[in-house]
Amino acid sequence: MLSAIGVLLIAVSFAIFSIYVAKLLHRVAQSIESLGNVANRMEGQVNETAGAVEQTLEEADWTIRDIDVKLEALDSVFDTVEEVGETAYLTSTGLKEATGVYAKSEVMPGTKPFVRVVQFSELTLGMVDSWKRGKQATY
Repeated sequence: MLSAIGVLLIAVSFAIFSIYVAKLLHRVAQSIESLGNVANRMEGQVNETAGAVEQTLEEADWTIRDIDVKLEALDSVFDTVEEVGETAYLTSTGLKEATGVYAKSEVMPGTKPFVRVVQFSELTLGMVDSWKRGKQATY
């Protein structure tokens, strides 16, 4: 009889232990399933993010190419502006030297205003010629 009670206590203990192990395994299975769902959602988000990053890089590449083309187009404009500046400098220097004698001359009083008009006219014509050359060079 004593051995029957001992076997009954062992059987009950094993049943209780089995129930707790089953509950533990069930909770572990639920956690793993939840973790799998999170991993699947995360994979989808990573794929979306990778697609968005790829699109952003393509747009950035297009923008860089567009800026490069526009900068190349501006090169001729800057060359033309440089030529206009050099022409204006050379023209004004030459006119200053050529008309300086007349402006300081006491032999011809009253010619100073006319000399200045001639100087400005020559400067303007030189700049217009330089602009036309630059315009022809860009086309």
